[in-house]
Amino acid sequence: MESRLVDGQWTEATVASFSGTYPDIDPWLSPDGESLYFSSIRPVEGATRTDADLWRVDGVGDGWGEPVHLTAVNTDSDELGASITADSVLWFASDRPGGAGGWDPYTAQLDGDGFATPEPVSP
Repeated sequence: MESRLVDGQWTEATVASFSGTYPDIDPWLSPDGESLYFSSIRPVEGATRTDADLWRVDGVGDGWGEPVHLTAVNTDSDELGASITADSVLWFASDRPGGAGGWDPYTAQLDGDGFATPEPVSP
């Protein structure tokens, strides 16, 4: 959902243009306000998913572009709760193998148009 501040008043919330068809959760705006990171169980290249993956959608004019699957950070496990820092480090949680167990925090540095291999955050 989204709402806009117009003349000091928030408009009625509406479904964001890129959403409404698939379960999209955990939205997080980038520090510059130009991109929104979120988790979703939407198909990837036409293939149905059962796990939540991380996505980014960029602002375009007064709306949103098409969501981009963050392939470099996603696995067959769930990735949730993404946020990105001003110095382009993506933070998120995952239940992927190789962590300390359960839901673990990971980081991945922005690398060109994508992200470097995620690293678990040490205790």
